[in-house]
Amino acid sequence: MIEKDNRLLFESDEEFENFCVATFVVVKQDEKGNCFIEGDYSDMYKKCIDEGKSFVIKDRDSQVYK
Repeated sequence: MIEKDNRLLFESDEEFENFCVATFVVVKQDEKGNCFIEGDYSDMYKKCIDEGKSFVIKDRDSQVYK
């Protein structure tokens, strides 16, 4: 990842996903007692969103971009 101006540049979808997705899940339980897991975005990703940063994936074949 490279930071340029107010943008973060990523080489690939994988690099962007590794930046965005938190490395943990939370186990939750619904009202019927069924357990399920829930993911979240990383703290750094949420901080960048709050700061108004933009994200660029340089790979022309990016699936995230499309």
